[in-house]
Amino acid sequence: MVSSAGIRSTNTPEGLPAADLVLQNGRIYTVDQDQPWAEAVAIKHGRFMAVGSNAEIEPLIADCTHVHDLNGAFAMPGLYDMHTHPDLALGPKYSDYLDVGLETPSPD
Repeated sequence: MVSSAGIRSTNTPEGLPAADLVLQNGRIYTVDQDQPWAEAVAIKHGRFMAVGSNAEIEPLIADCTHVHDLNGAFAMPGLYDMHTHPDLALGPKYSDYLDVGLETPSPD
């Protein structure tokens, strides 16, 4: 909650938990058929706790909340595919029996 002096309260209204992170002023694609677009989201412990307008998310902001202004930028939930290709790094060492095409890459 923000006072007219621009000072944030350390207490959220009605006992609502404070968000860890708020993204606001964005064009946020939600992947929800009932509400495909939002202006702001609130996140706590790595999970979405609220999606909606800046005004709807504002009560979840406290001093401990990191607020990031998207300035109209597009955002959407994403999948993180963390993997490696050790065969590419090990290819030269095991070139006797592992041909990964490092020397002459081709579609074959």
